[in-house]
Parts: sequence; C-alpha cells; structure tokens
Amino acid sequence: MREYRVVVSKNDFSKLRKHNIYNIKRKADQLIFYTDEKSFKQIQNQIVIIEYENILRKRFKSFFKKNLINLISLFIIVVLLINQSIAVREIKFTGYNTYDEEVESFLLKRLKKVGPFYYLDDSLNNINFDLKSEFYQYEWVSVSKNGSFLEVDIKKLDEFDEFDNNDGPPGDYIAKKDANIQLYHVKQGVLLISQSQSVSKGDVLITGNLKHWVNEVEYIRPHAIVIGEVLEYKNVKVKKERVELFKTGKIESKKYLSLFNHDFNKDSSFDDYHEEEKTIFNFFNFIKVKEKHYYEKENVKITYTKSEALEYAKSLVVKDFNPGKHEKVIFINLLETIEDNNTYYFRFIVKKHENIAEFVPVNIDE
Repeated sequence: MREYRVVVSKNDFSKLRKHNIYNIKRKADQLIFYTDEKSFKQIQNQIVIIEYENILRKRFKSFFKKNLINLISLFIIVVLLINQSIAVREIKFTGYNTYDEEVESFLLKRLKKVGPFYYLDDSLNNINFDLKSEFYQYEWVSVSKNGSFLEVDIKKLDEFDEFDNNDGPPGDYIAKKDANIQLYHVKQGVLLISQSQSVSKGDVLITGNLKHWVNEVEYIRPHAIVIGEVLEYKNVKVKKERVELFKTGKIESKKYLSLFNHDFNKDSSFDDYHEEEKTIFNFFNFIKVKEKHYYEKENVKITYTKSEALEYAKSLVVKDFNPGKHEKVIFINLLETIEDNNTYYFRFIVKKHENIAEFVPVNIDE
C-alpha cells in the first residue's frame, strides 16, 4: 500500500475528519500528516493540497542515491558471473593423454565470437549429438561445461578383444534385440548399419556375403562387435523372506594320504560346508599328500523391507545382464510395484549398452 506525506492549510482541518490520516503535526499555518493512497485521492478532490510526496518513492530514491555505486558493482558482478557460466574460455581434455586435435578442431568450429568472448553456437545436447556422430569410431566421446571450460571425455576403441582367427562357418550377424546403434568394430565382413541408426530384432547388421563388394557370391564368416542402446522391460520378484547358506567364518583343515588315487580322509564335523582341496606332495601320482579346508555354512533367514527388496531386485537385473567390455547399464527405473503376503513384484524399464550382434550361420549349398 502506498503512503503519502501531505501538507495542507490549517483552515482545511475540518475537511479531513472523515479520512484516514495519522501523525498530524502543525507548523505555522500548515498541517502536515500521512495518509494512504485511497484517502489521498479523496482529499485531493476536496481541498487544495499545498504539497505532497510519495513516501515509498522517496525511500527508493534515497536508497538508490546512497547505494548507487554498490548497486552498479553488484550488477556488474552478476553480469560477469552469468557471462562466465555461458562463455567458453578453454577446451580441456579430462582424461590422461586423451588430447585429440580433430575433436578440438571440431569444437572450435562450434564456437562463435562476440567481442572478446566465445560462446557455443548451439545447445550442448545438439553439439554432443553431432560430436558422437562425427567421431563414431570412439567408444565414448562427450563434452560438458564446467564454468567457462568445455571438458571433453574420450574413450577410444583400442581395447576390443582379438577375434578368433578360425574362420568357421559363413553367415551373418543379426540384431538380437531392437536397439539404437552406438558403436561398432568390424574386423571382417560387410557393414550394413551406421551410427545412431535404429534397428529391429532380426535385422542384418554385418554380412559375410561378399557380393556387396564383388559381382559374385562368396560367403565368409564375419567378425564384429556391435553395441546398441537397448530399452526393455524387466519383471523381478523378490520373496519377503528367504533362507540362504552363508559361511560362518569357522574353518577346519585336514591333511590326508591318497594311495593310487584312493583317499584316506574323514569328512568335516560341520553339517554344511564348502571344501577346497590342494595337493602338497605328489610321488608319480601313486602317493599323494593332500590338504582340505572346510568352511562351515549355515542357513540364515533374510527378511526384506520394501526398499531393501527394490535394491536387491535392481542388483538381480545387473547380475542377469552381466555386462562385458563396452557394455553397461545406463539406468534402471521402477515403473510398478505390487506385493502380496509373501512376495514383492517389481517392473522396471532398463536402458543399457549391449552387444546386440548374434551370429547366424548360412547354408551356402542351398
């Protein structure tokens, strides 16, 4: 609500009785008082006001006068901080010995200069997409912004397992799942896919049919790996209570004699155990001295809360996937949870990078 300081003639005092006025003071032939905006407009229509001022505006003016330099300094600091967050001062490669001149040149072309500053010419998401498309031969390449630095993370495709030199039967690699192609490495065969392409289950990815190169049919065995981004549903059920055998930490060790592969030993005194055996003396496989270690195991009852069961279910999804080189789980998002008296039922949507290439032999005699 606005507040006004008003000065009127003392002769107008009788006209002020019906209005909301306060802090009234008399000075010579004048009355000085304060009022709100509504009353001020009513008074202004009834009497001649000698002078008035808006108190809020006056306070603002006074504040800005006293703090003008501080406000200008604060404004400049804020502008500089905002500029630092969007400007690019330097391109940094985060990993040890991962500098790549071609990647740096690519990113420099995506900068525009405004005065002494450089800015990205597109969103970071779009630049990342173009970067991955341009350098598809790398297992991983991405760029992120940290303050005024562009940080580049590169992992090159130099760690693929060597393929078996045995040619084997001819055939093709097909997609075993619907996926979006992330990367591939073809040692032998004809590539039929491209980076970021979507493929469906059963599509041919790499073929051993060399008619794609020459005008005759010659089938070989292709060798390749194709990593695709896969999105699929997973249903996992976890019993609220289960019993599992665990090692108690108790160990028994026994040495015994083996003659002509016949063992003279006694079993452990433990009811349940895991055993490990090693030979510590061997005389031409006729006489052996062996040592056995028995690790006691006992049944342990495990009771899961809902949150514990959820984490256990996620671990089962990863364990079932068992990611190898160049494979990884991107995320596991919970979609639905159902429970009954004994069991939790979880439904997840899982995104992962997975080798989707499945070899299918071809009978070329048909």
